[in-house]
Amino acid sequence: MSTFSTKIFGLIGGAMLFSSLSFGATSLGCTAATTAPALPLLLRAEDTAAMVSDMVLTCAGSAGAANTVIFTYNGTLNSPAQTLKDATGSVVGNTEITLQTGGVNYVGTATAGSITFSNVTIPAGGVLQISNVRVNSSLLAIGVNVTGSMIITQSGTVTGTASGINVGYVVQGFNAAVIQSVSTAPTLKTVNYTICGGNPASSSPVATITKPSFGIVLTEAFAGAYKIGTSGPPQANTEAGSFNVTTNPGFTLTGPNGAITSTIPAAYGNATHGTRFAVALTNVPQNATLWFPITVTGTNSVVMKLGTQGATGAFKVAADNSPSSNSNLPAVPTPAYPGAGSLAGDGSIISTGWYGVTSTTGTATVYYDVTGADNTKPNESATIPVLETFAANAFQTAQAAVGVTVTPAPTGSTDIPNFAAQTPAALSGSAIGLCQTNLLFSYVLAVPSAGWDTGIAISNTGTDPGLGATSTSGTCALNFYGTGAPTPNTGVATPASFTSPVASGTTSAFQLSQVASGFSGYIIAQCNFQFAHGFAYIIQGAPGSPNFSSMGYIANVIVASPRAATESLGQ
Repeated sequence: MSTFSTKIFGLIGGAMLFSSLSFGATSLGCTAATTAPALPLLLRAEDTAAMVSDMVLTCAGSAGAANTVIFTYNGTLNSPAQTLKDATGSVVGNTEITLQTGGVNYVGTATAGSITFSNVTIPAGGVLQISNVRVNSSLLAIGVNVTGSMIITQSGTVTGTASGINVGYVVQGFNAAVIQSVSTAPTLKTVNYTICGGNPASSSPVATITKPSFGIVLTEAFAGAYKIGTSGPPQANTEAGSFNVTTNPGFTLTGPNGAITSTIPAAYGNATHGTRFAVALTNVPQNATLWFPITVTGTNSVVMKLGTQGATGAFKVAADNSPSSNSNLPAVPTPAYPGAGSLAGDGSIISTGWYGVTSTTGTATVYYDVTGADNTKPNESATIPVLETFAANAFQTAQAAVGVTVTPAPTGSTDIPNFAAQTPAALSGSAIGLCQTNLLFSYVLAVPSAGWDTGIAISNTGTDPGLGATSTSGTCALNFYGTGAPTPNTGVATPASFTSPVASGTTSAFQLSQVASGFSGYIIAQCNFQFAHGFAYIIQGAPGSPNFSSMGYIANVIVASPRAATESLGQ
């Protein structure tokens, strides 16, 4: 299916189009036009093929046959094209925009500035209704009314008109996505992890993941912005046109020379899928899996289904399986969480549960289609919970927060719906931090003028005789609190004499005067590895001198984070 796009300039195009017509008495006695539904549809500002309301004109008189009916709109037409032929083999219709009157469905021809229906028979008291008109509302400003005009002529004489009929109003369709924890805790916070702690997947089948890592919240900006793909009442709750092969099975079409004899496409007037969202991910750790629910149930009647691209290139959605013509969507990988969904041979998801996404490039994209909605309920929303799993010590370095960008999809496609490219700000999901050991050196000093200095040694004891420690290496940063602290006083690197990073099974040492001469107070050393232990040795004078003195102590390990008001260091 291709897309016919043409810019219609209302005033200029209308003047050129009607300049040769004779405006005599409008003998049809047409009343003011109305719309179906009665209120003009709200058009999503992100949409490139937004369905406007049908325009309806009732005429009391009879015009008989050989009428020409012409429609214009103050927007860019973007209704799907069709190639419709009559018995002679001639192409007599190039769009699925349809005029219905007297029980006959007429096909039209879209040109540079209008849609024209020729040789139309209008009975007495006839009702003319034009359907399946789509405009590119992304090119219009929010708050703009889309208007349509209709003119009926017979032998060059105008016999009926309607102008400036509001058929749509452009508004923002979707609120920006947000990241929110889906925990039931009073304080909602995204869950971050540590390398050493890990977050392994469950070893037994589960129907519900009770503590996801973060949630992606999607909310419509007006009632009816979420639409299902298949036809369903009312029109505002489906992406399909108001006149389609699903709601009007077995219908026939008529052109200027009689019946359309070419096969009416199954896609005529129909949508390709429901409102679709692309969830683009960045900073996906190579040794981690992000789990997405196959079915998301939101507020009111909102249901969203995870989509995949099958081996044949057809896009599939769980429990919907409406194929898409867009074959450029990436496939969803197939690791299996216990009790999770799996793929059929054509790529459709055949069971409910959770689905895992991995990436060797750090990026991935998953898609969700709206398969249930209620256009009577405002601001419907759905939260997509995401679980990040990885084995303990799967990384040697910290992993940045997973980046999340959500946009309506697809863009640049012939799908219905189709959306203009969006550039929302990236959101942050869960991060995986380093495992730290915090060492408190409760008193140190380095006053060279008085002969005082402190030697500090830090051991990485991750190597042991099978006691269960994990061997990792890392650096240490020093934080000074007291008199004569360096500037800045936190995150200070260890001096060159301190071997860094500290490998497992080794000890590194330095003199305090090498990094903070003149300081007295306490230090908290933050080491980016587990099982760090420290020793401080304070001296005055040179060993063997009459005034030499010294003392040593073991650094305390701060075991609680955040620290409690009544602290027990557990030593």
